[in-house]
Amino acid sequence: MPAPFHPPYTSAFPNIMVAVLAALLVLGAAGPGRAQSANEAQPPEKPMEACYRGSAAQQRDRHHLAISFYNQCIASAELPPETLALVLSNRATSRQLTSDFEGALRDYSEAIEIDPERANAYNGRCWAHAMLRRPARALADCDESLRLAPDDPYALDSRALAHWLMSRDELARADLERARALNPSFRPWQERFKDFEKMFFGIDP
Repeated sequence: MPAPFHPPYTSAFPNIMVAVLAALLVLGAAGPGRAQSANEAQPPEKPMEACYRGSAAQQRDRHHLAISFYNQCIASAELPPETLALVLSNRATSRQLTSDFEGALRDYSEAIEIDPERANAYNGRCWAHAMLRRPARALADCDESLRLAPDDPYALDSRALAHWLMSRDELARADLERARALNPSFRPWQERFKDFEKMFFGIDP
């Protein structure tokens, strides 16, 4: 969980490698993990290898590289729909971390179209809308994310930002307090409000 500032907390990150392995099994190309080569930007020999490399780069916060590999994976591999939705969501997360919020919106929306039950994609799209100062759209997506996953502290944090942008401080505080109750590693609401101030106004209150 990046701190103090982050695009949406996202439960997709811990499952990236698991999902890619599952996709390889589906495609009959599963095998033991491979170490990253010194020249990791070299085009992968096998289409699904791009998914491996993308997730590895993403785990190391090398998001431009991750996006490049995810592009190759999406373009060249015949992914099962559920796995394609996951890869799109992961690419969207890297887009957010490089401040490409419009690109993230497109990826999240495509992932949702493929898999309408993907709660983390709604959460990610909520955050992207919020960062683009579209709190009403953000709120709708976070509400849907929480309908699908009611106890997701990451979606609660994102919805708190939407409420905060709409000057609904009490609702934002309630969401942040609940998120912290679900995951004690989350920052207290007072500190999170300061994060929001810094994100949007560049100041530390």
